[in-house]
Amino acid sequence: MMEAVLSNADHPEYGVATIPLPIPRNQYDHCVSLLEALEIGDASEADCRLDSLDSAWPVLNRLVCTKVNLDELDYLAKRLDSFTVGESSQFQVMAEKLNLTSMKALINLTFCCQQATVITDFTNLKEIGRDHYMNIHGGCASMEELEQLDGVETAVLLIEDNEGTITRYGVVYDNGMQLSQLYDGKHLPCYHYEADMTAVGISSRWEPENSRNVTWIYLPASKGQIERAMQRSGIADPKDMCLFIADSSFPEEVDVVLDFQCENIHELNELALVVEKFSIHDRKKLGAAVSMAKPGKRQPDPPSGGKPGSLCICPRRTYPCGIRKIHDSEIRSF
Repeated sequence: MMEAVLSNADHPEYGVATIPLPIPRNQYDHCVSLLEALEIGDASEADCRLDSLDSAWPVLNRLVCTKVNLDELDYLAKRLDSFTVGESSQFQVMAEKLNLTSMKALINLTFCCQQATVITDFTNLKEIGRDHYMNIHGGCASMEELEQLDGVETAVLLIEDNEGTITRYGVVYDNGMQLSQLYDGKHLPCYHYEADMTAVGISSRWEPENSRNVTWIYLPASKGQIERAMQRSGIADPKDMCLFIADSSFPEEVDVVLDFQCENIHELNELALVVEKFSIHDRKKLGAAVSMAKPGKRQPDPPSGGKPGSLCICPRRTYPCGIRKIHDSEIRSF
């Protein structure tokens, strides 16, 4: 956990707000209210001055006295909170080696720092060699590979044939790592930090098919989280919104219905709030009830048939990573 102290750089007399990171779902709307009282906390802009950051990540102190965006800061905290000790070292040394100071770059680093090899103790060459082999093979290796690997020789070759960079967090060999560009500075990549019922992507209905301009929301969510996700996507009217379901913990029978019917994000969120509390047995019962009810499937209208401000219904289409595209309308209780 981290704790950030945020203020309004233009009006320091307004005081400060102390925000826990990652922000618990049940505290999210309250944290936003604290920032709104200081006239900061925009959904998209970096308008919060970071006065101090209490964390186990010294490298993040480079963000102190800069302006940050609340949701970017929360996303970065979630990414780092899930890191292993090894990944923590990789992140910090590469952030220092590359002299990364922007939130966009630091978020992107969380998706690629695992490629680097960090040495903090040169006495165990066998372990260094095994770690390096794993790093340059995407973190995966069979037991047979590792048993046949000469870890000491691998470590010696690494150290003798490559120039490492000395940082305060250890010696790093970047192994040709290129900084990820998954985060474009506006649309935070889909990432499950905690157990949720479904990940829903939001975009404008006018975006082209297979557009990457998607803002992700994880249901159940607070009202404020949904509203801010819409704002990040530049959507003022819910009727101009397309929904993308990436994956789901709903019963399969419910998923089938959601796949063919158009949903309202707020009512879909209400469904997630209810089903989240169900036991595994109750979820199976829900699936059976939906199967017996056999909700009808609507025949979709052509996507081009919609008018500005009207609901747009599109046939099922396949998207990268198994994402399914649906459009905003009404959800019916089962």
